[in-house]
Amino acid sequence: MSCVDVDFKMTEKLLNNVSVDGYGKIYFSSNEDLKTIFSNFDFKDKDVLTVAGSGDQAFYSYNDDAKKVDLFDKNKLTIYYYYLRKWIISYYDMFYPELLLNN
Repeated sequence: MSCVDVDFKMTEKLLNNVSVDGYGKIYFSSNEDLKTIFSNFDFKDKDVLTVAGSGDQAFYSYNDDAKKVDLFDKNKLTIYYYYLRKWIISYYDMFYPELLLNN
């Protein structure tokens, strides 16, 4: 079974409220007011290290012209959510994909 297959199976378990080590639900968005927080910092041409989480911090960093953004997260599923959000931003010009996603 490939890593993607394992991740898919673990996601199914999470959706059914089964606890799985190394995985957790991914929150749709940050619970902080990132627009206000990020307005207090200058990210232009800087390297940024941030938690992957919902991807909000990374996309705000890119939006504020960060030179490079590195992500880390304990949850193995965040990378898939990051690329899904990146795709939605690229093809639908939407930051929050509430109209395109459910569970």
